[in-house]
Amino acid sequence: MSNKKINFIEWFKNKRSFVLQSVKGFVRLASTECIFGLTWYHVFFIGSLLMSGFYYFVRLPIVPLDTDLWYHLNSGRYILETNSLPRNNFFSFISPERPWTDYFWLFQVLVFKVYDVSGYYGLIAVRALLYLGVALIVFFYMTRVPRTANSDIYILTCFVLYFLFLQGRFHIIRPHMFTYLFILSTIYIIEFRLRKATYILPFLIVLWGNLHGIEYPVLLLIVFAYVAEFIITHINSKTIPARREVLYHAVIAVSPTFLLLNPYGISLLRVPFVATDYASLYITELRAIPVQDLFSLKVFSGMSADLTVFNLLLLLVVVAFLTCLVKRQIRVSHFIMCVCGIYLMQRGLRFQYEFALLSLPLLMDNFPRITFPRSDRWKQVMYILGISLITVLPFVVMKHGLRVLPQYPVSHINLPRGIAAFLNQVSVGGNVLNHPNNGGYLQWMLYPKCKIFMDMEVPFLFTDKDMFAALNLFSSKPVLKKVLDKYNPSFITVPQHNREFRTVISGFPQYRPVFFDEAEILYINRDLLPELAVAYELRAVDPWEFPGRKMESIAKAPDRNEIVKEITRLLEVYPDGLLTNQLMGEICSSEGNYRQALKHADTIIKNFPEVSVGYSLKAASLHKLNMPSEAMDNLQLALLRANNEEKRRIYKQMSLISIEKRLYRRAYEYAGEAINPFASDTNPVELYQLGSTAFLAGKKKKAVEILKMGYTKISESDIEWKTKYEKLFIELNVNDKIEDW
Repeated sequence: MSNKKINFIEWFKNKRSFVLQSVKGFVRLASTECIFGLTWYHVFFIGSLLMSGFYYFVRLPIVPLDTDLWYHLNSGRYILETNSLPRNNFFSFISPERPWTDYFWLFQVLVFKVYDVSGYYGLIAVRALLYLGVALIVFFYMTRVPRTANSDIYILTCFVLYFLFLQGRFHIIRPHMFTYLFILSTIYIIEFRLRKATYILPFLIVLWGNLHGIEYPVLLLIVFAYVAEFIITHINSKTIPARREVLYHAVIAVSPTFLLLNPYGISLLRVPFVATDYASLYITELRAIPVQDLFSLKVFSGMSADLTVFNLLLLLVVVAFLTCLVKRQIRVSHFIMCVCGIYLMQRGLRFQYEFALLSLPLLMDNFPRITFPRSDRWKQVMYILGISLITVLPFVVMKHGLRVLPQYPVSHINLPRGIAAFLNQVSVGGNVLNHPNNGGYLQWMLYPKCKIFMDMEVPFLFTDKDMFAALNLFSSKPVLKKVLDKYNPSFITVPQHNREFRTVISGFPQYRPVFFDEAEILYINRDLLPELAVAYELRAVDPWEFPGRKMESIAKAPDRNEIVKEITRLLEVYPDGLLTNQLMGEICSSEGNYRQALKHADTIIKNFPEVSVGYSLKAASLHKLNMPSEAMDNLQLALLRANNEEKRRIYKQMSLISIEKRLYRRAYEYAGEAINPFASDTNPVELYQLGSTAFLAGKKKKAVEILKMGYTKISESDIEWKTKYEKLFIELNVNDKIEDW
């Protein structure tokens, strides 16, 4: 017996020695330089990461986090169709006209041409290519800085943080994508003194000034930083610079003058200095970063991890900055760009990206000197674990972002697509009073047939006064009256979440609801369009009930036939509607027509795969069709997409199906997730379900406790549920006085 033990120990020692030698051999191979001064491991990792980032943005559909993309498309279409630049609010009925300096006109022309040729797929490709270009410049920058031996883990960490941080900003297609490319290109060319490439700067600046001209102060900052460094360095050293150096920096210094090569000329220079004090109150991007958020390291959630990654980057920048000050080795240009980046960051959330890019030179010029621990085996293990974490992290984050995807190539979840379809079908034109959040999409879909009130081009096109009216008219009767008296619009479209509008609009009986989708509700002015109002007014269906009222109760309403007629009419105009298909699915289920209910569920899943509603509706129909396994699969998919309230309903369904499948322990687990016996809003019916499920799962003591809680909540008049509880108590042999519990 002891001989076998000794043999096993020797065998283990030999195997351990083999594993350690293999790891050391891999480390030596990975440490061999190949190209760009990088190891084979780095080249493979960076290449895989860049390809994965490109794939990530190719797979990611366009998500309407805002509707700016569509007002860019509309302006691009206007420019190409009229062969002129917009000088006012051409798509809006606000009067008098608002003067406009379209500082991103070339971006608008570009995105419209891409869309015209290849639709949203082309826009997705442009976004992916621009992100790849930005990531590549960051990579090339990091490979050119002087490095000490074994400092690669720091450089890889920085690259991964930039790689992940920039992803958050590329989820939306806007001209800032080009700005980030130009910021990095300008810094790269000047920092490494690429003399031949310096003569490309004027061309880049002309593009920059026409693609996103409002960002020209960042260009001036970069140029000033490097020219100031050149002058200060030679003043301090009391040396006369070479003629070639003077010429080089002279070219850099005069290059910003090419910004004036734009259709608006010197007028562009005023745009960045429009006051945004009030704008920060209604535009999140212009709000300052809360100080407490700078100390937050949150777990990755959603599609990106902006806050966590930014705070890690900020920490590294602070360490590098303090290290420079202590050593007194900071470069003037790096100091100026970093400090000005901090100032920009405090001007609004959107400028944290400019800060990160402007701080890149400082970060790379002052990385810590890391010594590779060749003698200490445990330090080697920690080093390998650190490299492994850096390697795995970005792929995990990207996989999480692609876990639940909206409809491809573009999601319409928050867009008034049905409203636009209705207005285009009736084709009567007129003015549409709208909330500015969806103004970009509405003008793209409706112009030139209809004009809207305004979009989110505030305060550069529309004024703070316009925005005040647009935000308050849906909740304030005096504000709405002033707007209606001045413009008398043919239509009003209001977001579903503005529930106060239901009361406000009651004071203006000429406006009647005629259509709704998952985003907004449309009212028509029957004084101006009486025939349309008679034909389309919603009488049986109250669209304000949908967000807060259960669909099942509407489906069982006494006037269900009239509801079906109106919903059918809405579906004829907009067959992909989420709310209308959900309601029709519930009605079909209540009538026992489960096959038809499945069709409505599939329509929701096809058009809104990121929400749980379609999967829950499909699961309910499959359950009724005696297909419990398929129903449970769809409930699992619904659970992945559900909010907390939806999860409660889903877990209840899963519990009932598990009981039918005689999986009682699992049914009790699901019921426990759905029902909190101590919550004040938990009713006796839910507690009965939880208690009876506990009893079936063999947890008699818990079942008795839960059922007693439920029994105390039953009203004296509710004889039916009292009887059910008492029968179950008899079955459980509960003899003590329940009333005194």
